[in-house]
Amino acid sequence: MKVFNWAAACCLLAGLTACGHSNGMQIKEADLSKTEKYRMEIASSESGAAVVTGVTKDLAAAQMYIEHYQNGKLTDKAGPIQSDYSGDANKPKELQFICYTDREDKGKQEKDKVRFGIADDSGKVSADAVFTRNQGDDRASVFISSAESVTYGEPVLIGASVKNSGEHVKMSRDKKMLISHSDALLYYVKLNK
Repeated sequence: MKVFNWAAACCLLAGLTACGHSNGMQIKEADLSKTEKYRMEIASSESGAAVVTGVTKDLAAAQMYIEHYQNGKLTDKAGPIQSDYSGDANKPKELQFICYTDREDKGKQEKDKVRFGIADDSGKVSADAVFTRNQGDDRASVFISSAESVTYGEPVLIGASVKNSGEHVKMSRDKKMLISHSDALLYYVKLNK
């Protein structure tokens, strides 16, 4: 009887362990403290942060980039910025991807400046890229909220900032819907082996 209970316990433990690892790497909205959220509000008019958890030892690089669409056509790309982990013995277990939008008022030439970067749990930061576009009146942003799986080599859409000239802005996480607006910035993350 004791052998049966021990075997059942081992099977249960193996099953639970396998279930815990079946999710693999996931990306979701970063859990920020109130203080961190306030800092982001002070620093920018729009901001968002996504976190990748369950990062494996296979990680060679993390990238973040922006695609700029006007009337459904790709017109520009910013980035990618990259954090290289190929030679690192200790790989991060968690990566954060951050976007900030600053509004610059220069008379009639109001501009939005988007800054974005990558930070990991060991303190490594990559943040160079800046993207500038003309400011719009009718605008909205959406950022990742629920967890999604991440696969090496596959880009993941984590957020968007859209504007329409004089029309109501409709938000979605669907790329076709987002780029149907007169102006859309799409924020992507990609992990490489």
